[in-house]
Amino acid sequence: MWMCHAVGQDSTGRRPVLTSCDVPWRYGAVNGSVTLDVPGSTSFEDIMWRQDRNKVTEWRRNDVETTYPPFRGRISLNKTTGALTIFNLQPSDGAEYEFESSGRTMTRYVLKVLEPLPSPTLNCTSTGENITVSCEIPEDYESHQAPIRYSWSCPLAQCNNSPEPTMSFQKKDGFLQKILCTVSNPLVNKTSSIYLETCVPGDRSRSRYGLIALPIAAIFIFPFVRYFLKYGRNPRRTDSS
Repeated sequence: MWMCHAVGQDSTGRRPVLTSCDVPWRYGAVNGSVTLDVPGSTSFEDIMWRQDRNKVTEWRRNDVETTYPPFRGRISLNKTTGALTIFNLQPSDGAEYEFESSGRTMTRYVLKVLEPLPSPTLNCTSTGENITVSCEIPEDYESHQAPIRYSWSCPLAQCNNSPEPTMSFQKKDGFLQKILCTVSNPLVNKTSSIYLETCVPGDRSRSRYGLIALPIAAIFIFPFVRYFLKYGRNPRRTDSS
């Protein structure tokens, strides 16, 4: 994923100043790992990786590799391709990384370390003939992590290709519809579901006609069943007198 990152605001204070638009972003999960490769690399006489201008690791041919804190014991350097793998990622690892060889900076990455993505919570409201379903995750996660994408799945047409965090339905669509919402970031996705009938607990007549009819039918059928149980086994019964 290629993105620009903001480093300040313009003179009006309204628009961010964007730089490093050619720097690719990489994402990793907390306690996971990520590999920063060197495109088009072959072999190197020396390697240097930096994090925000601070040394991560350096190596020269026929010499030992030196790794600096806080990365000691958490990285693996491919001395042929120059690729750097960071293990046991921590939020503080999120920064700009650059690869340098023979005094030349050859590639950069912006690394974003993501906390585990929470499962969404589906909430709904009913107004008149409309039902609104909201797909929500904690605001603090959404504001400090990578952009979140929303997608919906259900038997109804409006669920197709909708990127919005809310969906609207009509009661005439049927209360028994199962609605699924999926939230995703660049690494993983999580899905939760809800039935529309839970949104209108006091108004389920459209989907419960059969359940209402059952007790009504029982009122008329029960006397016949009771008569059959009492006389049905001996239809030729006569008075003993």
